[in-house]
Order: sequence, then C-alpha cells, then structure tokens
Amino acid sequence: MFTHTHTHTPLLSVQWVCGETGVVQPLARLAAIAHRSGASLHVDAAQAVGRLPIDLAAFPGIDFLTFSGHKLHGPLGTGVLYAREPRSLTPLLLGGEQERGVRSGTENLPGIVGLALACELRRRGLPEAIARMRHLRDRFEARVIGEVVGAAVNGAGAPRVGNTSNLRFLGLDGQALLAQLDRRGIACSQGSACSSRRPQPSHVLRAMGLSEDEAFSSLRFSFSVLNTNEDVERAACAIKDATAQLRALPSLLEAL
Repeated sequence: MFTHTHTHTPLLSVQWVCGETGVVQPLARLAAIAHRSGASLHVDAAQAVGRLPIDLAAFPGIDFLTFSGHKLHGPLGTGVLYAREPRSLTPLLLGGEQERGVRSGTENLPGIVGLALACELRRRGLPEAIARMRHLRDRFEARVIGEVVGAAVNGAGAPRVGNTSNLRFLGLDGQALLAQLDRRGIACSQGSACSSRRPQPSHVLRAMGLSEDEAFSSLRFSFSVLNTNEDVERAACAIKDATAQLRALPSLLEAL
C-alpha cells in the first residue's frame, strides 16, 4: 500500500488491457495526455503481463505499473509494483524499513521466489505462449461465430490480446446462457471476473456503444497456455447446444 509523496499531483490510472474485452489501450497517447495535464500515469498491467511483450524502456511515460502474479500462473496473492521514481512513494503502512521503506512487514519470500520464477518461465516462452493463446482464441471464435446464429465478437476491430474473447449472442439472456454453460462445465462470466456478481449491464460494453440488451447478451471467455484444442471444441459445442436450447424454449412454452 502506498500513496504519492506529491499529494497535489493528480494520478491517471488506466488498464493496459481491458479485462472484459482484451482490447489493448494506446498507452503512449494516454501518457502524453496525462503528462500534458501535469498528472502521473499508473498502468494496471494485470491483463497485459504474460500476454504482451513489455519493455518499460519503450514506454518512458509510465510512472507506475502494477500486476498480479496469478495472471501468469504465479502464486496467488503476489504482485509487483514498479515505480520509475521510487522516492515519489510514501508508505501507508508504517513500521520497519522492509521493501525500501515503502511497505513494512516481513517479506513473503516463497511468494517472491515463486512469482520471479513464473515471470522468468513466461519470459523465456513468451512468443510461443502468445501464439498458443491467440490460436485457441481465434479457433474458438471462428467455431462459435460459424455455428451460432447471431454471435459476434465485441471489440473485434481493435487490437486485442490473444487470450480474451467477449462474445454477444443476439436475442439471448446472458445470465440464462451463463447458467446453461455452467451446467455443462464451461467457466465464463458476464463482464470481468471481479464484477461478475453485479446485476447490471457491463459499463465497459455500454461505453463501447452497445445497447443494454446487447451488453446483457454478452459473455466473456478466456484462455491460458494450459488450455487445449479439445477444450476449445468442447466449449464451442456446449455454446451451440446451450444457445439452441434457449432459443427453442419460447416455442416449447407456447406448445404447452
């Protein structure tokens, strides 16, 4: 936990990659806007690390960056804070001088080692990991769009990371489809995982111009390097069956 030393300096905080759609944000432009306004830039890179090649030397406008270890199969509860100027941070937890005086308390050594190893392993195999996840995502989208009437990709025309797919299903209730897929063993969500329990349409999709009905009919799917082509086929078949069942339901009710 930390805060800015310069309490009167505004801080712009942005996601490098949108957690709901996988769309990559134009960081260089955002950094320029922030700095022209006298603000520092914090980047939430939770969805970017391990899915994009990241070289902070190529982004001098990033003042702070954070990411979570579990996003690249590191230990749960671990994370990284990067500060271009560490002296600009003031601790919120006071006590010892651990973590260069930014955060007191005994360091989680096993977590640190585990996260460092996860980062090193992903760094070594990053091109292969990116290609694998993109292959799975593209195959999944092609199968679903090709076999499910009214299916479309949200954010399809924008640059996206290769592991995230946000699909909308014309005329279907996303919650009902979510329940049907859960029964079939397919894990997905409406919106990002951290907002999946909220009973309102995704504010991200609404900001992208989707109607309330379109946002409610959308589901988010994601892939990792541990997934397989068989997983893709199973998920696509489950979606095809579930959507067909939901579309047939009104006709069945009318026949009763």
